Amino acid sequence: MMKPTKYHQFAWCLYDWAHSVWPVLIITFIFSNYFVNSVASNPVEGNIYWANTLTISGIIIAILAPITGVISDTLKNSLSWFRFFTAINIICAYLLWFVQPSPDYMILAMTLCITGSIGFEVSSAFYNSYLVQVTTPKDLSKISGFAWGLGYIAGIFCLGLCLVAIVLPDQPLFGLITKSNAAHIRMIGPIVGTWYLAFSLPILFISSEKSSLQLPPLRSIVHQAFGQVRQSIKKTESTPYIYYFLVYRMIYTDGINTLFSFAGIYAASTFNMGFEDIIYFGIACNLTAGLGCFLASYSDSVFGEKKTIMGSLAILSVTIYFLLTTNDLSTFWSLALIATTFVGPLQTSSRSLMAKMCPLDSQAEFFGLYALSGRITAFLGPLALGFVTSYTGSQTLGMSTIIVFLIIGLIGLAYVNIPEEVILPKEPR
Repeated sequence: MMKPTKYHQFAWCLYDWAHSVWPVLIITFIFSNYFVNSVASNPVEGNIYWANTLTISGIIIAILAPITGVISDTLKNSLSWFRFFTAINIICAYLLWFVQPSPDYMILAMTLCITGSIGFEVSSAFYNSYLVQVTTPKDLSKISGFAWGLGYIAGIFCLGLCLVAIVLPDQPLFGLITKSNAAHIRMIGPIVGTWYLAFSLPILFISSEKSSLQLPPLRSIVHQAFGQVRQSIKKTESTPYIYYFLVYRMIYTDGINTLFSFAGIYAASTFNMGFEDIIYFGIACNLTAGLGCFLASYSDSVFGEKKTIMGSLAILSVTIYFLLTTNDLSTFWSLALIATTFVGPLQTSSRSLMAKMCPLDSQAEFFGLYALSGRITAFLGPLALGFVTSYTGSQTLGMSTIIVFLIIGLIGLAYVNIPEEVILPKEPR
């Protein structure tokens, strides 16, 4: 079981450094572009199938989220399950090496990305629930922001590693591979897998106390899980601020996830960026996003998590509007860096606010709802973007749907009244 010790805090934060390279390199910047432009028959088909990949994984994750909450609450020790789903994610990263630049490999690529994303999200649900175990209420926001900031910095270092080791050299990876058949791009998968495995070892090897409790049959778990979701939602009737926060977080998270999933693709197609340019772009965006996370930890302390989230949503919405209307590459870069500075606070401050609001005796259960709110409608963002793009023939108008999700979340959150005593530091009894 996780404890509020220095080592467990170190291991917990380091895991963010470890697993954050999956969404950065695979979902957002490199493999997504490789899939759309090299694996698929054409970019239009690639966008459609990439959106389908995200939709399918989102639906499965939405189903699994409450089940993982039941498992965690039943056993009171979910480290073995956390290790299992982490391993799935790492294995899928390694197997991406076998996805060659041919439409014949689209199904393999989609299967690995769907399975890997499920492993990523389910392990993240367990991981997030450990936040209240490894820290004290006083330091919760600081530890949360620090860990998320480490995740963004990890993206920078891993992107930089890929740049100098496999993209820039004429003989990638010290001559161990060539650039034929996109081997240097396919190597991204094993690099992500190795990085993920190496830096997650400290938390994976934390000893877990053997639970004396036994899991009920799978059918009972599923029945209990969705019954618990209904009960958890009903429980929020006495804490409506949690219910409405989760609803509006669900909406603005749809916008953020869609931005992550298609930002690299949009940048590459609009400004004809190659893999080298995309990596530079990814490094810069992760640098400013990481800075935003560190700043958020202090903003939360001064202004509170809710105001930090609302301010970030407002600035991000305006910035994305101007970003989508420019045809100048330098202006695009500047606006993109401003936007990503305010993406980090949306994530870390939301997690911190949820940790402060959720009942102490139902942490895993409510973080199951938190994960559910982040994924149950995850398909809506890609669906809206794909529909508008197909209907108008404009990728820019398709990307503009992201702003709608952010503004709805902003307006809704403004009307959520969170009692001050709820978010003040409180120690377990």
